[in-house]
Amino acid sequence: MSSCLVLGAGLAGLTAATLLQNQGWKVTVLDKGRGVGGRMATRRIGAGGRADHGAQFFSTKSPEWQTWNSQFLQAGTTRMWFERAGTPRFVVSDGMSALPKKMAGGLPIHTGNRALRLEKKGSQYAVLTESGEIFEAEHVVITFPAPQALEFLQASEVGLVHQQVLTGISYAPCFTVMAVLDRVSSVPSPGGISPDSSVIGWIADNFMKGISPIPTLTIQTTSDFAKKHLEGSLEELKEIILEASAPWIGDRQVLESSIHRWRYSLAEKKHPDSFFHHATLPGLYLGGDGFGEGHVEAAFLSGYRIAEALIGK
Repeated sequence: MSSCLVLGAGLAGLTAATLLQNQGWKVTVLDKGRGVGGRMATRRIGAGGRADHGAQFFSTKSPEWQTWNSQFLQAGTTRMWFERAGTPRFVVSDGMSALPKKMAGGLPIHTGNRALRLEKKGSQYAVLTESGEIFEAEHVVITFPAPQALEFLQASEVGLVHQQVLTGISYAPCFTVMAVLDRVSSVPSPGGISPDSSVIGWIADNFMKGISPIPTLTIQTTSDFAKKHLEGSLEELKEIILEASAPWIGDRQVLESSIHRWRYSLAEKKHPDSFFHHATLPGLYLGGDGFGEGHVEAAFLSGYRIAEALIGK
């Protein structure tokens, strides 16, 4: 039985792990976070509020992702939210994190366990984790953001043949504020807008979006604002962001609010291919949303193409 360690339980890692396991591979997924999904994230806030605070929606351009999404649509897991320039935008019915949770259901996943170092032992790779555990497999797929992947490989004993690829990928940061309101906001139908603002890049009402039982805003900053204030006080930044959101909050009362800092929100400079594999380390693959065209679909395709390459070997 072929074996693979998948580092990162975002959409890319979960897609690769699912396809490999379906082909009879022994798969183990490791992630430093408490849950799965990466930036496909939904958070509870206030008395029943829910907010997508990472990825807001996705499109389906490739036949592979269209096929998967058609199955999700039939099951009611996803639904169309709106169209832009004739292209449907889809959301996950119970919040974006529900999709990776569904995919993770049948996979052996170890969360809250950071991978520290990678070693090559004959035909096997070994990953040492923060808990002191050692996981071994013939193949390793690394899907977390490029700066974290680079740091991980620099601490490892496998050389740096991947360094040039990883340093060529960069990410824009973002701050996300979630705010519970006493009544529905002034965000126009269907519940999301990209305003002309130096501070606000996107604002959505999750009640209008259909994932929160009470009016709950998701407010995401522009990358320029986030770069300028990346190390600033989160509480001070939250107030600045809420103040900039006044046109959509108006005289409504903010009942509760919180802020999240995404250091690796969106890949700005990407590797052109869906994944990277170097001949000198035949079992090691790099992927994620920094590869290909970016966004949710690119993360899926990265994991899909890696699994195709491994299964076809």
